[in-house]
Parts: sequence; C-alpha cells; structure tokens
Amino acid sequence: MRNTSVGKLATEFSIGEPTMGLIAQALQQPLNYDFREGFEKPLFRSGTRGFDELKVGEILTGKVENVTHFGAFVDVGVGESGLLHNSGMKGQHIQLGNRLEVKVISVDKGRKRFGLEFVQFG
Repeated sequence: MRNTSVGKLATEFSIGEPTMGLIAQALQQPLNYDFREGFEKPLFRSGTRGFDELKVGEILTGKVENVTHFGAFVDVGVGESGLLHNSGMKGQHIQLGNRLEVKVISVDKGRKRFGLEFVQFG
C-alpha cells in the first residue's frame, strides 16, 4: 500500500483528498506525538496552584478554552475553567485561544465555579 497515492485512497474511501492527506500525515507521526506541543501555552501565575487558593480580586493569566453565546471559559491553571461572562468582557471581542489577563470577581467553592472579568489581552 506504500505506492498508493493519496488521491487513490481518497477515492477508495469516498473522502476528500485534503482529509486523506491529513490522515496519512497523522499515521506517519511517532506514537507519542502531540500536535499541541507547537502551540503557545498560557503563563499561569505561580502563586495560585489550585481552585481552593482562588481569591476575589486576584489577577490571573489564562487561555480561552471555549466561547459561548453568554461568554467564554478561561483556563487559568487551577483545574477548572472560569466564566468570563459577556458583561465582564468590557466590549472586547474574545476568541478561542486568546491569552488574557482576567480578574477573579466571584468564587463558589461549593459548586467549583468562579467568575472572571476581562483586564487585558496577555
């Protein structure tokens, strides 16, 4: 099968050639390959190591992990993502993958939730 072209495989499996090319590339990677290694990682504040250490008013750096119609969820490195509600975005257009500085505005330890407010792009 080494001599089979990507185009022939795409036709055989009824998928697009670009998709078949991606599959072929992925199969050629080492077993422990992680495509995320090339992406920029957020710089988490070293003083806050866990959810229980979060304090209202604290400024943290994080990465936008999910964007919804009501806000965005930001990973600040404490095991749970915090909600940056639309009302706390201060008119900024937040996108998936953005690095942000955010301020903790609420912490609900019982439900393991915390609210955030936009400070600046980080």
